[in-house]
Amino acid sequence: MRPKRNPSGLVFLRAQASTVLGHAQTFLTVAHNVSPGMSDYKPFINSTQGDQPNNMMRELAELYANFGAILKTLVFNERRALAEVEADYSTTTELADTLQRVADVPFRVGHHFASEVVNYGRGNNLKPTEIPYAEAQRIYAEAAETFKLSDHKLPLTEAQFRTSLSPRNMVDASQGLGGPQPSEVMRMLAAEKARLADDRAWLEGSRANLSNAARKLDDAFAQLKAAK
Repeated sequence: MRPKRNPSGLVFLRAQASTVLGHAQTFLTVAHNVSPGMSDYKPFINSTQGDQPNNMMRELAELYANFGAILKTLVFNERRALAEVEADYSTTTELADTLQRVADVPFRVGHHFASEVVNYGRGNNLKPTEIPYAEAQRIYAEAAETFKLSDHKLPLTEAQFRTSLSPRNMVDASQGLGGPQPSEVMRMLAAEKARLADDRAWLEGSRANLSNAARKLDDAFAQLKAAK
């Protein structure tokens, strides 16, 4: 179909990742087949797998390169994305969470209230930002009556009610490890950059050690040859 646009890059990337994982698993599975009494199993691995580990690493490098190329092609329309989220009711669960955190309202009550807010908003073709605060107070009073709460007053100010339905607040309120809030993202980026720096330092040190060992070996052979 000509109008149909498949995410070919992502489809190929997923298939490539599966190939890399498959090759890695094959090598790891074969690597444990060392015969008893064999002091050096490298010849066995080399005879059965050849250059597969190196090929796997080359495939992995290509995978990351392709992933980077895909990321560079992405273009985000922040205003449009925010408008789409603000026009939907995907943030209403945070309304129930806010009631629980701020006023210790049982989640089942807050969830019922949030659901009724959604029903009212959609039934009147309103966006979350367009719901009158007075209606929110009325809906909460009805929910409180349903669950036999002693206080029927909505324990959120209008500002708190509006904030709880905002997409930015829902992101900022997610304080778990690995969450999308900017502070957590920056923490994870800093940690990964530190790991990358450590890996690069280890790689440079290992290469230097191997180079020194090779030079010493050449010097030793040269001395033996000269002695003869």
